[in-house]
Amino acid sequence: ALVAARAGASKMGFISGGDDDDDEYDNGVPTMDFNPGTIEKLADGEEFTGFDPNYPSDAYTPFTKKGVRDVGAGMDISYASLSGDMSDVNYSSIRWGGQDERESFIDKQNWFIRCVVKPLYEDFIRNAVLRQQILIGTMPLSRPVNEYMKAHFQGRRWLSTDPQKEAKGYQMDLESGLISPQRIIASRGEDPEEILEEIREWESMRGIKNDQADR
Repeated sequence: ALVAARAGASKMGFISGGDDDDDEYDNGVPTMDFNPGTIEKLADGEEFTGFDPNYPSDAYTPFTKKGVRDVGAGMDISYASLSGDMSDVNYSSIRWGGQDERESFIDKQNWFIRCVVKPLYEDFIRNAVLRQQILIGTMPLSRPVNEYMKAHFQGRRWLSTDPQKEAKGYQMDLESGLISPQRIIASRGEDPEEILEEIREWESMRGIKNDQADR
């Protein structure tokens, strides 16, 4: 397919007959350069025979799809995500392919956090504490450096292709004691403490509104 595509982009022709005295030669063969959109008059006695391989053809699209699929498989990315072509996507394929793709992204996130983000954070904290660059009020941090190393790094997460079934599954796990609310919130890329604080703020706002309504 690549050879045929290369030939299709090199449409040319042959000139037969005539006098070769004014022709340019390439390795002993007379040649002529053609410019797009131009028509040249041939000399007396010369005839032009065109060569048109008629490509790309119907085989071009399956060939390019195969290439994109192979690239996506090597990068752990689905064909639909890599190409943007949703013509062959259905619910089952996007669910299965998307799950593997997201697991691959999460593995790469964990690697990046472990090998890049966390070491940078620890070096920053170590230097900041030793240089007394972090203050609480006017006092620098006084505890051992290791006590300030605890941190949680949360990578991005993705919504499920079937959020209703996922929510029901989480509810059953909660009722069975197989998972905690913190883990469910973290699986969605959110901060459990932030969510809890927002709930408390909402409850406080709702209590104030109810008090005002009763008055």
